[in-house]
Amino acid sequence: MLHRISHRLLRHRRARPWQPALLAALLTGCSMLAPVPDGIHHYYTLTAASTPVSAPARGALTLAIAMPTARPGFDRPRMAYSLRHGELAFFSHSRWIDTPARMLAPLLVRALSHGGDFRAVVATPGAARADFRLDTDIHRLVQDFTTRPSQMRIDLRVQLTNVASGEIVATHVFAASEPTPEATPYGGVRAADRALQRLLPRIAAFCAIAAHSQRAAKPINARASPPL
Repeated sequence: MLHRISHRLLRHRRARPWQPALLAALLTGCSMLAPVPDGIHHYYTLTAASTPVSAPARGALTLAIAMPTARPGFDRPRMAYSLRHGELAFFSHSRWIDTPARMLAPLLVRALSHGGDFRAVVATPGAARADFRLDTDIHRLVQDFTTRPSQMRIDLRVQLTNVASGEIVATHVFAASEPTPEATPYGGVRAADRALQRLLPRIAAFCAIAAHSQRAAKPINARASPPL
């Protein structure tokens, strides 16, 4: 269609001044109506591998897992990488299937439920009442190419709060770095899963110790967290 239109306009020897502008408008309009190809070729998710069957509940406390948050740069499905210190870039053709915070939420519930240290572990928002609430903030989730091999770096800040009193029981920043098996986004995904396999049990142990110590009227702070 465009070929016929342009041919008719250009073959007139006495082309009027407005005809080139009309041709440009037609070309632009048709290009706007054309489907825009999706530049994303690969979508990935965080799984932290499979977790064994949860142990029977031993504790009497209930823990609520709040929806995690993330710092700017890590609050969207874009997959971040770094070539220089302090610089953040994003892969053009690879993305997370969802925001890192939303992918992390069920992994936290699964990890905190696994040890049996709490009578119940629930995700919020919800109607269930809980003794404690865990808030998690993603400080960093980036594939770092300043080293060889590249490293997947994850920093998670967790905060445990007594729901009844509103008292902050304990806070801590958990960090892990894992070398990537290949210098690709998929290599970063595999490394991120391995890093989370190490981080999540540490977070679960931290919450169990903090909650039960506070329940026993022995408030603790981040300095009393489990050794890293």
